[in-house]
Amino acid sequence: MSTGARHDARPPGSPPGGPGRISSLTRQAVAVLPEGTIPVSVGLIITGATAYAYLILTARVLGPAKYAPLSVLWAMVFLVGPGVFLPLQQEVGRLFAQRRVEGKGTASPCRVISPIA
Repeated sequence: MSTGARHDARPPGSPPGGPGRISSLTRQAVAVLPEGTIPVSVGLIITGATAYAYLILTARVLGPAKYAPLSVLWAMVFLVGPGVFLPLQQEVGRLFAQRRVEGKGTASPCRVISPIA
């Protein structure tokens, strides 16, 4: 006697199409990403995790009183630093892109910018 329910061999909660469908979607998603996205993402995750570990370790070793100046310095470097250097990075990127289109190369701007860096 049939109850009208469809018998499905998949485990409950598994997506339709099976594991092959998931890997197919993953390949399609990765194919859409610009070149270098995954290595940069992995690098950012590693950098974030090691910075977090460093701050926890130094906080435990130094104690609250000695850790306070380091935490303020850390915050200032990572809050003020990008605010100062991000506009410079954007302008240098635009200059390099323009010079590449014009066929002029990037050696001259590098000589001008390197003392700033």
